[in-house]
Amino acid sequence: MKTGSLVAAIVTLLVANAFVLFHAHANRTGSADSELVLSERELTQVPMPNDDDSGVALRMQWVSPFRQQADFLDRNKLRSLGFNDNFEPQQPRRVYAAVEYAGPAWAAQAQRGDTLGQFNPDKLSQLVAIDAGLNPERLRAKYPDRSKVLVMAAVVGMSSGSPSKPNLYAWISPANNEIHVPRPFSDQIQKMGRSSPHFHVHLRFGKSFEPWVVGVEPL
Repeated sequence: MKTGSLVAAIVTLLVANAFVLFHAHANRTGSADSELVLSERELTQVPMPNDDDSGVALRMQWVSPFRQQADFLDRNKLRSLGFNDNFEPQQPRRVYAAVEYAGPAWAAQAQRGDTLGQFNPDKLSQLVAIDAGLNPERLRAKYPDRSKVLVMAAVVGMSSGSPSKPNLYAWISPANNEIHVPRPFSDQIQKMGRSSPHFHVHLRFGKSFEPWVVGVEPL
């Protein structure tokens, strides 16, 4: 019985790994959807469990880090993403986001932060979500500048308060904000240490609108 359970567990693991490899290969086959060079403002190192771990992962940050109240997420947009206005708790939904890099949306965020005395251009991520939808191809057609706008998986959540105190609050964040850095790029980052910022990362987004690292260089 134990042997059968062990075999089943091994088979399940092998199938899962094969699916991951197939998905990654399909994402990277053919022309890339977009490619950007980002710094540690947008990609911060994820602390490893112990000092002997040679792996490196980067966590993507949008303005604000990890979670953002977004002006474009009004009631009409939220309805188009599948939410309703019945003031009941609703689960966050997986969608696709158009994310602008160092554009007008970031300039507006920077101006707002500067007014509040909270703006540091050396630390603030320049990635800002500007739109969301259920169809990534339609988002890409709406925002064709692949050098400035990423299309990627995201999560949207909302709270509409109560009928007596309606108060719409919506947020959007990356669906998969941790990016594995393969060798030899992980070795390069490890050698650079943890001074910040100290490297640029070349990210490429494939047919499935998912990123992978294709280059690392020191600042």
